[in-house]
Amino acid sequence: MITKPSSIAGRAPLGRKPTAIGGIVALAAAAIVAGSSFPASAQDDGLLANACTSCHGVDGRSEGAIPSIAGMDPEIFLAIMQAFRSGNTNATIMGRIVAAYSDEQLQEIAAYFAAR
Repeated sequence: MITKPSSIAGRAPLGRKPTAIGGIVALAAAAIVAGSSFPASAQDDGLLANACTSCHGVDGRSEGAIPSIAGMDPEIFLAIMQAFRSGNTNATIMGRIVAAYSDEQLQEIAAYFAAR
């Protein structure tokens, strides 16, 4: 019996074609992280906060198990983000997300959600 390898590095498994959906998901994830590398300014704090809304809800108002961040005191928000960044607070993904933001960007995001 001859067996075929299920995949070759960098290629889709044999018998399956790569999908556009997989590429779109990868690009969207990269855009969330890459978007945080743009310079922060008073005009784009909402743009910086867009990455948060996919989990924390529109304007930071979560309807699920993930906490809402709308109206959160900016100092508390920053303390929580710093705890995620340092690893002092366990999280599945927040430590990786917050590591991409500068302190200035986090302050702008905190102000954005405090005003919601």
